[in-house]
Amino acid sequence: MARSYSYIFTTILNNKETNYLLDEWSEEEPHLTKKAQYIGYFYNKLLQKSPSTVDRYMAKVASSFLESALFYSGFYYPLLLAGQGRMTQSGAIIYKITQDESYHGSAVGLTAQYDYELLTDEQKEYVDQLTYELLEILYENEVHYSEMLYGKLGLTEDVINYVQYNFNRALANLGKEDYFDPKPFNPIVNNQTNVDRMRHVDFFSGKADYEKSTNIKDLKDEDFKFEDKESALVDEFL
Repeated sequence: MARSYSYIFTTILNNKETNYLLDEWSEEEPHLTKKAQYIGYFYNKLLQKSPSTVDRYMAKVASSFLESALFYSGFYYPLLLAGQGRMTQSGAIIYKITQDESYHGSAVGLTAQYDYELLTDEQKEYVDQLTYELLEILYENEVHYSEMLYGKLGLTEDVINYVQYNFNRALANLGKEDYFDPKPFNPIVNNQTNVDRMRHVDFFSGKADYEKSTNIKDLKDEDFKFEDKESALVDEFL
């Protein structure tokens, strides 16, 4: 998870626990490191002196899988709680993150489709095979990761259906057909996942989707140091 998202943790964890999760646990957790290794492999191809169209396309495939699928398994439970009227403020932040990542995935997938049309038939066959090999590796890893996160809660099966749904979304962004046939997952999470749903305010429950006018401020390293004092930007925007 990006450091910029970490303010969510401060509502439920102290600074020491938050820093441990971000700086130690996430660096050592095998499922997370496996994701990073495979996604990073294709990203690093772009650092070559003259990356090929195949390199650019596969980096965008990896990015689409990351931003349209891999981010979301960890969002399932907070979205479920928010839909039940619990931890609604954290849920609202995560919902905004899912909106952001959804748009990223759509944009990257669209540009990937442009690159795909530049490939020869032989190259298309190659990248198609590589795409589905990467999909299988990432999906299997995500299943094990979901079992670790949600097994004790009895939610693993539903989360895996959610994961399959998100991988199908990633493929759709790339102009590909569905690969999985997921069963319906929890309708509460499904509603929270729909980034195009109507904004609403429920004055009786206190649940709402809040929108603010854009207010742009430059960020500094100090804005992400919460140990000694609250960030002025956090106070202003949240």
